[in-house]
Amino acid sequence: MGLHEKPKSEQLKIVKEFYRILKPEGRLVVWDIMLDRHNQGLFQSIIREKDRLAGFERLVRERYFFRKDEFLATLKKAGFSKIREFHKINYRFSSKGRLDQELGNDIRKLEKLNGFIRKTFSENLKKTLKYKEAEGDITFTITKEVYTVEK
Repeated sequence: MGLHEKPKSEQLKIVKEFYRILKPEGRLVVWDIMLDRHNQGLFQSIIREKDRLAGFERLVRERYFFRKDEFLATLKKAGFSKIREFHKINYRFSSKGRLDQELGNDIRKLEKLNGFIRKTFSENLKKTLKYKEAEGDITFTITKEVYTVEK
């Protein structure tokens, strides 16, 4: 759950370094958010807005949430050939869940984030990502996946 914290320009370099330091037949386990062309821009913009409201300026500038196809291509470019999807997890994003640690318990920031999310979500994606609103919280589901890759 850390590769997406780095800029896109650094992700291949990091994965190449994983490949370099692994012994032959060594295994790397990667657990991360796997987006697609339909939800990447939406998710990236929501997290960028949350980071902006939280004052995480470096993350606003640098964090890059890749698509699953980009992730798999990065693994192959780094030299990995034995790539196996190990497990899928439906992750429920919660705007209210960000209130304490990231938004400093500032209800106004949560309301701004929720307003941004409402504006950003298309009706089509609301259905696909199981968008819900209740009691000042907006939730939706994205996929996290665990991969094992071997040298």
